[in-house]
Amino acid sequence: MTTLFMQWFRPPVFKDDEDKTRSALLLNVVLNTFIIALPVVSLGSILGGNLPRLATILTIIACAWVLVFGIRFIMLAGHVALAGIGLITVIFTAVTLTLYNVGSIRAPATSFYILTIVMSGLIISRRAILWMAGISTITVIMLLLAETNGLLPPPNLTITLTQGTTFAVVFAIISVLLYLAVKNIDEALARARQELAERQRVEKEREKYIEKLDKQSAELERFTYTISHDLKSPVITIKGFLGMLKKDIQDNNQNKVDVDLKRISDAAEKMGTLLSELLELSRIGRVINPAEEVDLGILAHEAIGNLDFLIRSKKVKICVASNLPVVYGDHVRLREVYENLIDNSIKYMGGQTSPLIEIGARREKEVILFVKDNGTGINPIYHEKIFGLFEKLDAKSEGTGIGLALVKRIIETHSGRVWVESDGLGKGSTFFFTISSNKDA
Repeated sequence: MTTLFMQWFRPPVFKDDEDKTRSALLLNVVLNTFIIALPVVSLGSILGGNLPRLATILTIIACAWVLVFGIRFIMLAGHVALAGIGLITVIFTAVTLTLYNVGSIRAPATSFYILTIVMSGLIISRRAILWMAGISTITVIMLLLAETNGLLPPPNLTITLTQGTTFAVVFAIISVLLYLAVKNIDEALARARQELAERQRVEKEREKYIEKLDKQSAELERFTYTISHDLKSPVITIKGFLGMLKKDIQDNNQNKVDVDLKRISDAAEKMGTLLSELLELSRIGRVINPAEEVDLGILAHEAIGNLDFLIRSKKVKICVASNLPVVYGDHVRLREVYENLIDNSIKYMGGQTSPLIEIGARREKEVILFVKDNGTGINPIYHEKIFGLFEKLDAKSEGTGIGLALVKRIIETHSGRVWVESDGLGKGSTFFFTISSNKDA
């Protein structure tokens, strides 16, 4: 029972109409205040002294009180604007009749006209403010003329308790309305700021995606060129040497047959290598091995073991630091990072008589891993370019130009970053990379 009673005094909520809900909240405050305040005003009028036409004024207040309950039912039925107009009409009419019976516009009841103007703006619309202000002004002027010409009963302006009660009610209602109005404005500003921040965040995300799409578009162009050129070239080689092979077999020239077969085999191997690396690149971020704790010291030695023949044939010395950390990630992919970086360093040793590769880590704000060599070095203007797909600074060099792109993608899937530092040609290169320590990365 108590719950139903309290529910009746709460404002209705319209989920799909925020403005209507706000108006209902303000109107509900005024209705509840009048339900409580009108009996208080009546009591103040009775105790206040010799009020002219007291019975008539009490009747006006009682009628207004009953109508307030009826207006509340209209609001609860969802007709908020109609209820607002009805309440303003009831207040305006009751105030005008009360002033007429009191006999003067100098009575505190006149301040209720201000309340009707404020309510018109907050509950109905901005235009209603002008209409209500105009009607109230005209009414006050007419009452003033009536009082001046003796058409109203003689006023009694010494009824202090009645005046104090009336002013207190008006001040209370206006204060609450203005408080709620300012609160709504503050909340609207907060929502606007939040929406602006969200839009700015979305805009930044959009710019990132556009930049990413631009890079992918450029990568796709390079991919198309490589497929059309690097795959077509071995096919042409195979096709050409097949013709020569046929002729050499017919001529029974075994030496040339062996050469032809070797060239065909090399071309096929080149094509197979390119296709394998392209397939491997496409799997990054799509085919994911279970993440686990990885000791990078052990991992580096595994990579060296897999490249043992190449390292020995090139007589490269590799030093692995003892302070390599344990990280959380894809064991297989991280090993491929070291394999590709070591392989890249060996390819670009140039004429170095004592080739050396150092694998280590340094601890700053984060752990930075590195693979350093004393090879040919890289011109600083190419430090970003070399991580692109199919990017080769020397078109005649070994490899497909996929290795460093593969490294970059693996590191990015581990929420890290990779970069290179080199003072220039002949001064070696150092490839740095980081790996997030967050298991959820």
